[in-house]
Amino acid sequence: MVRDRRFLNLKFRRQHQIGDYIADFYCHDLKLIIELDGSVHKLSDVEKKDIKRDKYLNSLGFKILRIQNQTILDNPDKVLEMIQEFLPSPPGRRIEDEGAAKGRLGVFWHTQGSGKSFSMIFFSQKILRKFKGNYTFVIVTDRKELDEQIYNNFLSVGAVTEEEVHAESGKHLKRLLQEDHRNIFTLIQKFRTETGKSYPVVSNRSDVIVITDEAHRSQYDILAANMRSALPNAAFIAFTGTPLIVGEELTRKTFGDYVSIYNFKQSVDDGATVPLFYENRIPELQLKNEDLDEDIERIVEESMLDEAQENKLEQEFARQYHLITRDDRLAKIAEDIVTHFTSRGYQGKAMVVAIDKPTAVKMYDKV
Repeated sequence: MVRDRRFLNLKFRRQHQIGDYIADFYCHDLKLIIELDGSVHKLSDVEKKDIKRDKYLNSLGFKILRIQNQTILDNPDKVLEMIQEFLPSPPGRRIEDEGAAKGRLGVFWHTQGSGKSFSMIFFSQKILRKFKGNYTFVIVTDRKELDEQIYNNFLSVGAVTEEEVHAESGKHLKRLLQEDHRNIFTLIQKFRTETGKSYPVVSNRSDVIVITDEAHRSQYDILAANMRSALPNAAFIAFTGTPLIVGEELTRKTFGDYVSIYNFKQSVDDGATVPLFYENRIPELQLKNEDLDEDIERIVEESMLDEAQENKLEQEFARQYHLITRDDRLAKIAEDIVTHFTSRGYQGKAMVVAIDKPTAVKMYDKV
């Protein structure tokens, strides 16, 4: 996850010695030490040693992040968010300084449910207050319901005063971009072109600001490039509810680095987002392995190796898929879901997340 500067271009050193101690991972830029803890660290004598070690390293100015081995396997995205919490919020940038950044205003990462659409409104209105010019804001999403939601939020506060500013087709989008509008709302798919064809320049205006929601999703790679081709002199800012991770270098190339960070923990602390709780439900797989901790450490160690070795690991552990998706196990899970949903004492919604689409279909049929 963090090797070869894949994560936010940060360098992590493996098995780095600091004084009398060796850190599992160390990032000099953040002065952050990451320790991967197995079950042995729950023993009282080991825990006391860890406390003494952490206190000493803290006194030297280092920050300590301890992560359970199982968390790495079960929820790698959570691990990345935990590391993100040690990042300082970057200073703001002036829009007149963005010439050197080639229109990249940055990435605005505020966790899901914290009101990103209203932040878009605040951003656009502040631009209009602080800077002279006839700005056009192009608000881009990838889902129709999200497009409608953001539009209605803009409308509810009086930020939209025009009609027909929704792009109904690719042709309609081009016409809107060639006209003079304060806000234009469109789906990213409207920037699609036929295979092998490049997207034409639609407007050379330099006072167009593209606000893109969830811009790091995989389908945005080519479409984001098409946006830049259509608006070569525009400025781009991306809003997202999840952190940028491995394989999203094109997002940084298109939009730049973080300009604002409001992570899940901050949102919960502020009461803007309800806390997330994990409850281990039945049925357990009952995989017995006395050397689990050592195996996990070996996996982490080998994950720092080349692609061929990673593929070997993937093949080695792929057999667990058949255990997880066994029909009798899915039937028990479906029964537990129905029992829990109907007896939890209140009405509401629920979401079932499966390991893949075929399993999701099976769960739908069983529930």
